[in-house]
Amino acid sequence: MAWLHLWLGLGSGIIVVIVSLTGCMYVFEHEIKDFMEDWRFVTPQDKAYLLPSQLISIADKEMKGKKATSVTFGDKDEAAIVGYFVAKKEKKEDNKGKEEEAKKEKKQANTSNLTSNDKPKDKEPKRKKRRSGTTFNVYMNPYTGQVLNVKAISREDPDFFRFMLNGHRALWLPYDIGRPIIGVAILIFVVILITGMVLWWPTKWIKSIRDKSFKIKWSASFKRVNYDMHNVLGFYSMIFLLVISLTGLVWSFGWFSKSLYWVTSGGKPLVENRESPKSDTTNVKDFHVSTIDKVMLKLIKESPQAAGILISMPEKPSDPIGAFVYKKAILSIIWTVIVSINNHSKTLQSKPHFQENTKKQVFLIKFAE
Repeated sequence: MAWLHLWLGLGSGIIVVIVSLTGCMYVFEHEIKDFMEDWRFVTPQDKAYLLPSQLISIADKEMKGKKATSVTFGDKDEAAIVGYFVAKKEKKEDNKGKEEEAKKEKKQANTSNLTSNDKPKDKEPKRKKRRSGTTFNVYMNPYTGQVLNVKAISREDPDFFRFMLNGHRALWLPYDIGRPIIGVAILIFVVILITGMVLWWPTKWIKSIRDKSFKIKWSASFKRVNYDMHNVLGFYSMIFLLVISLTGLVWSFGWFSKSLYWVTSGGKPLVENRESPKSDTTNVKDFHVSTIDKVMLKLIKESPQAAGILISMPEKPSDPIGAFVYKKAILSIIWTVIVSINNHSKTLQSKPHFQENTKKQVFLIKFAE
């Protein structure tokens, strides 16, 4: 058991240290940013915020033709944020390669349909690749519309905390490579914790042996003190490290996430629904930015104690307007669906309900006739 504990520790130790240090730095992101980025805050005023359409109109002039993708309102002393996403232009060679791959897949699919009489097997839907590009956040005074700062964020040129997060999640490697490496290292670390507990367990529960397991003998030699610190402090921190490791594995392996959910839910399967709601494309007129003003006012009325509201713009007529309401004590997400976008003068109606196996409160919002 001792040799297993030793060699597994040597194999995964470096990765665990990197993940631990980057996680410790990233956890204080908001506190450090609050101290250094004063333009994220404003003086509270005893009046209502400007409407989202008004802030977007001002921000559009600052961004010179770029299309806004979201608007975020925070607490009374926080700046509003108008977000813009500029997709990275793909090279012509990349586009040609993608077209050729699509043609090959189509040919293979046609060939398999002709040569096989078997029933098609259900395949798991492929996850969409994350779009590469630059996000611009325009920080504004929500009471006056004054532009306070414009911050650009991209994967190619991350800021300090994004750099720490990339190291924490994928060791600064592509996610498809880095995440499994971290997952395996943390899985090994869990085995180390369990074997360490076995090695720590006292052979006899008499006072002299108990003291060796629970106390550090500071008057002993350096080698003994070093061993006691590893043995005793390892025991006291074991439960915390095990919880952190197991919750981290949920993000690394789908099979572990599903298994843990099955065990903790009493045998219920984990159902992942990644499909976003769709708007009613049979009754759609041109989207106008003033529509989100109605969504904003409706959400303020529904959640007067909200600490923040984020509203995302639809890219296509079939896309809904997404809205997230952040409550003060705990984070509560309300996914707001626009099922039909009709005339701008019509009023919004909403009917809340809860989805099974999720903590999202869903509002089906539509325009009344």
